[in-house]
Amino acid sequence: MFFPETANKTKGIVAYVASQLAIEDINMVEMLTGTPELIIYVDENDLLKAYNAIQRMKRKDYY
Repeated sequence: MFFPETANKTKGIVAYVASQLAIEDINMVEMLTGTPELIIYVDENDLLKAYNAIQRMKRKDYY
């Protein structure tokens, strides 16, 4: 995920992403953060589900 510059000042943005994936029953294998991006590794079986969850988060425009 690539975040806009304003995301740097948004508290809890990584926690939000992690919790939304957990709600969808998606296990994160690895998470790497480095402004302005967040790299999430998931199991191949969860790939489509994770993609759809991330797209929904983007539509909510949380960040």
